[in-house]
Amino acid sequence: MLVNFLIGTVGIIIFLFIFWKRLNEDYSSEIIFQVATAILIGLGLGYSVSLLFLPAWFFWISTLGALAAMLMMIFKFKLRFYETFEALILSGMPLISLMFFKDSMSSSSLNSFLAFVGSLVLIFLSYWLDVNYRNFVWYKSGKIGFAGLTTAILFFLARTVIAINGLTMISFVGKIEAIISGAVVLIGKKKNSAPIFPASVLTPVSNFLTAKLHTLEKRKKEISKEDPFANSSRLDDNASPDAEADEQFGHARTSAISKELTKNIINVRKVLTRIKLGKYGICEECGQMIDTERLIAFPEATLCAKD
Repeated sequence: MLVNFLIGTVGIIIFLFIFWKRLNEDYSSEIIFQVATAILIGLGLGYSVSLLFLPAWFFWISTLGALAAMLMMIFKFKLRFYETFEALILSGMPLISLMFFKDSMSSSSLNSFLAFVGSLVLIFLSYWLDVNYRNFVWYKSGKIGFAGLTTAILFFLARTVIAINGLTMISFVGKIEAIISGAVVLIGKKKNSAPIFPASVLTPVSNFLTAKLHTLEKRKKEISKEDPFANSSRLDDNASPDAEADEQFGHARTSAISKELTKNIINVRKVLTRIKLGKYGICEECGQMIDTERLIAFPEATLCAKD
C-alpha cells in the first residue's frame, strides 16, 4: 500500500510539472493547474467506475475520463486543443510507465517490465522529437503537437502489435485491444494536420525580428531621454506657464510613443518565443494557420486577420 502511494504521488507530481511546463508560455499557472486537476479527477473517476463495473477495462475507462475532463476544460477556458492534448500525452507517459513499473515489481511480470522500458523509450523519443522535428529535411511544413501526437500514435501502435500477438499484461483486454488501439492510431494520423513553418523559413524571420527588437529597444531609450520630466532639475525650476505647458505636452508625447514602443517590443518578444516553441504562424485565438500574405506584410502577426 505504501509503495502504491509513493509511486502514485511521484507520478502526480511529475504529471503536474510537465503539464505546467508545456503550457506556461501561453496560459496562467492558475488555469494550467485547474485543467491538470480536472484531468486527474477525471482519470480517478474513470478508474473508480471501471473497478465497480469493468475492472479489466480500467485503462480505457480511465483514459476516457481524463479526455472528457480535458475537453470540458478546453471549452471552459478556450484552450487550443492540440497544445493541450500534447501536454496531456507528454505528462501522462510517465504515469503510464510508472504503472508498468509497479506491476512488474508486484507481480514479477516480465511483460510489464518490458512495457516499462518501452514507455521510457517513448518518453525520451517524444522529447527528442519536440526539440528536433522542425529541422527534419523531410518535414517541410511541420505540425502543431507533432511530438505528442506522434508519441500517442506509436504508443497505441505498439499496443496493437502486442495485442495481435496475444501477449498479455496489465491494462490489456485481449485481442479486441488490437481493434481499439488500431482505431486510435488511425484517428491520430488524421488529426495530426495543422501546419507550421519549417526552420529554413523561420531562421530569416527570427533574424529580422531580433534586429527589429534591438531597434525598438534603442528607440525607447532615446525617447525616454527626450521626456522633459526625466530631467531631475525640472523640479527646482520656476518655469513660466508657457514653458510648463510645453513640458507637459512633451511629456505626454514621449509617454505615448514609449507606450506604443513597449507594446511593439512585447509583441516581437512574444513572436520570437513562439518561433522557439515551434508555434510561429499559428493564430493565438483559433489555432489555425495565419494567411501567408499577412505574415509577409506583418511578420510579427500572432492573430488571423479575422480576429
